[in-house]
Amino acid sequence: MTAGFSLSPEQLERLFPFNFVVDRSLTITHVGRSLHKLCPAMEIGQPLDTHFRRVRPSGPLSVDLLCGPQKLHVLESLTTPVVIRGQMKFVESGERLVFLGSPWLTDPAMLQTLGLSLSDFAVHDPAIDLLQLVQLQSTALNDTRRLAAILTRQRENLKKANEQLITQTAEARKLAMIAARTDNAVVLTDSTGKIEWVNDGFVRLTGYTLAEVMGKSPESMLQGPKTDSATVEWMRAAIAKGEPFEVELFNYAKDGREYWIAIDAQPIRDDSGRITHFMAMERDITEERSSRLRNQRLNQLQEMTQRIVTSFDADESMSVSINAILEQIGKFLDVSRAYLFRYRQFRRRLSNTHEWCAPGVAPQAQMLKELPGEQFPWWTEQLSQGRAIVIRDVDSDAPFEVRDKLLRQDIRAVLCLPVTINSELQSFIGFDDIRRARTWRQEEVALLQTMVESLSRAIERRVAERERAATSQHLADALSRAESANQLKSTFLAHMSHELRTPMTAITGFAKLLLRSTGSSEERKQWAVAINRNADHLLSLVNELLDLSKIEAGQLSVVNEVCDPLAIITEVVEHLRPIAHERGLSIDFVSHAPHLTLTTDHLRLRQIVFNLVSNAIKYTDRGSVRVLATAEPPHHPRTLRIDVQDTGIGIAPEQFERVFEPFNAAHTDASRRGGGIGLGLNISRRLATLLSGTLTFVSTEGTGSTFTLTLPVRARSSPRVNPAPVMSSSLPKQLNALADLRGVRILVAEDSVDNQRLLTYLLREAGASVQVACDGQEAVMAFTSSPDPAPFDAVLMDMQMPVLDGYAAAALLRQSGISAPIIALTAFAMADDRARCLEAGCNDYLSKPIDEARLLEVLSNLTSQSHAAEQQAEPSQPVPDSSWREELRRDFLASLSPRLEELQACLERGDIATIATLAHKLRGTAGNFGLDDIAAAASRFEDAYRSDPNGSHQRLAMELAAALCRTLPHS
Repeated sequence: MTAGFSLSPEQLERLFPFNFVVDRSLTITHVGRSLHKLCPAMEIGQPLDTHFRRVRPSGPLSVDLLCGPQKLHVLESLTTPVVIRGQMKFVESGERLVFLGSPWLTDPAMLQTLGLSLSDFAVHDPAIDLLQLVQLQSTALNDTRRLAAILTRQRENLKKANEQLITQTAEARKLAMIAARTDNAVVLTDSTGKIEWVNDGFVRLTGYTLAEVMGKSPESMLQGPKTDSATVEWMRAAIAKGEPFEVELFNYAKDGREYWIAIDAQPIRDDSGRITHFMAMERDITEERSSRLRNQRLNQLQEMTQRIVTSFDADESMSVSINAILEQIGKFLDVSRAYLFRYRQFRRRLSNTHEWCAPGVAPQAQMLKELPGEQFPWWTEQLSQGRAIVIRDVDSDAPFEVRDKLLRQDIRAVLCLPVTINSELQSFIGFDDIRRARTWRQEEVALLQTMVESLSRAIERRVAERERAATSQHLADALSRAESANQLKSTFLAHMSHELRTPMTAITGFAKLLLRSTGSSEERKQWAVAINRNADHLLSLVNELLDLSKIEAGQLSVVNEVCDPLAIITEVVEHLRPIAHERGLSIDFVSHAPHLTLTTDHLRLRQIVFNLVSNAIKYTDRGSVRVLATAEPPHHPRTLRIDVQDTGIGIAPEQFERVFEPFNAAHTDASRRGGGIGLGLNISRRLATLLSGTLTFVSTEGTGSTFTLTLPVRARSSPRVNPAPVMSSSLPKQLNALADLRGVRILVAEDSVDNQRLLTYLLREAGASVQVACDGQEAVMAFTSSPDPAPFDAVLMDMQMPVLDGYAAAALLRQSGISAPIIALTAFAMADDRARCLEAGCNDYLSKPIDEARLLEVLSNLTSQSHAAEQQAEPSQPVPDSSWREELRRDFLASLSPRLEELQACLERGDIATIATLAHKLRGTAGNFGLDDIAAAASRFEDAYRSDPNGSHQRLAMELAAALCRTLPHS
């Protein structure tokens, strides 16, 4: 402002709310709040003469005339029935003109006509007093006229009437001052601060009526714990000095509601200057203050974002930068945790790589590594589409599929922002609050998203720079790796060829001897034993390769259940004891651990222990194998340690680094000692990691080795513990000696004719009566259409069938109230496949190829109690001749030729789905007849098809066709 005119913009708006500002071209640059209410069409940038014309003095609008000797200007609006009057003043060194005035009102009724209230006028505006005086003068003039008529008769009363008029005028001025603020709360106190009067606005704001506050101080009624005591003292001092004051104060309403008010207090003096009252106008500024604080917070967040991105570009360590970023934002947002998850797109794995926790909050990053993405489908879908996850209250806002997971971590509110690089989700930054539900402000989320996008671009730059710097080295390394891989591939193929052909040679050789129907019964029995033993060995090789491929693809999951580890170790040791004794070794299991339970995958734990103990036996020529279980610490165990010790040949120091490498045998005579493809230890260590444990070893060449498995103890006890799985012997047994199923009624649901015949003969050989269903729908109908409420004592259910698969059929039977045991049969042998079968309603699970001893044992266990009496009463049934096995095998071999033709026809027309159906049937059946080459090829094709149904699997289909050709008689 120029000299002589030093009002700030805020003061100008308060003192002259009807102002406007123009530049020298009379273009509007500002419109006062109250004038804009009168003339809503007025906008910045418009010419002044499109809205007003000068009526006094009359003439055109120009800078010279407006700033001439004429001080008062009257302007008439061209768009609304408004006339304003006032003066024009130069400001900003003569570059702008400001109009200071107000509407020209001659009748109080015009307020309503123009849509104005008294709060639109300045406190000092004479128009208010003028309107009141005009009204009063009109009344007084009428009174005067009446008094003039009787003046001659009542002259003595004139003096009293004049005194009354003066009193009324003073009262009218006081009431006019109070009425000017009726939109807000108005408080009138005496000179000591005691309330004499409040308006309706005060009642609405505070909830207190005039009767409740009369004679009390506002301080005693409205202030509370959060009211600033220093501000209150300052107000008291101003009242004591009789000074006006303006202040913002935190108050409490009658119902406890908290609010902020802006107080404008003025003293009221009498004619002698003595303070008689204080009048305070109070305006609710709660929302205004919140908005102001939000803007300040957003400005702080924006400044912090700029600092973060700048420091990220400058800092050489990306990990250090991310930790610093999480700490800064976590503290600013006042959350419990701030973290970064990395998302591996190709493996669909989530890992918590960086984490900041508020004081007193337990970290979680170590427990959130390599999480399968399929466990969080909603989460990954939202973030992959670039959408932020904003959950105000987990109890009420979180989707059902993630609510339980969040509540188990005591999380109440969540905010997650995706970090994308090259339009693909690479990671996400998240914030948890475990104390309370909270409102994530939209503007804060938007700013954080902007920051994350900036970080994404910075990361892209950093990654690109690193990639450019490392390109030449990568090329050299790639060439070296390619040469090593080529050599490793050749070595592996040669090794695999030897390992697979060795048992296959025995299987095909002894099978041909059996087909010739030569040899004594004892010799034929030995040949069958050899076939079975080599088939088991071949199956173990295939299983190891499948396990490794699952682990490499990140698709091997674990099923955590409460189990007894000591029982599992005991079962493994007892199973391998005969093999140790054959080699002249003693084998013992010693436990120094109290009886405890683990929450882990008992199948994978058994697999690790079995690999370690069988390896110890294989590489020990004399002495002993000892398994030792120890709890650490003894009284409150947190870790279970399992040591497998042997007195074998040990491992040379130069082989230490290669012990856990795949396809590596630490000893040159591995083949002589029983073969193997060098995957057992590699798989065992990877499984130990999946179980949150470790696998290490110490060894002295010529003295022996000790392999140590450590697992966390997550459960001390549980009412329901999974027993150790029963292992069937690798040697065949007489089936009738294993189980007696006389009187047991069994439904076989299987779509493969070969498997139907095999299971039927096998079960009838054990004495059971058998009915066959070709699909799941027939299986359900066999129960529901029978007049007998319990027509079958058990069901063998293939899980992959046409029309209705085994999962749906088992679920329907359970929904119908059928309680008969259901045993799942499937060629899929992973832990999650077992869990899926049990969830569908099955009682047990068996994988293909069918282990006859295990099958009959499970059936016998599930049906023995209910049929014990029947078995005693019924006469024994004739056992089918053992030649049925050879008959079935010949029939199956005869069926391979048309299946090969069907497969080749499907290849020609590209019908991959039909090939998948054919592969599934061959996978579950070929192994039962010792045709492991076909079973393995079918397994590879079906596994690939399941993981990618739309992919190209021509090569695997041709491998399956080649395996069929090699098995056909003409080949």
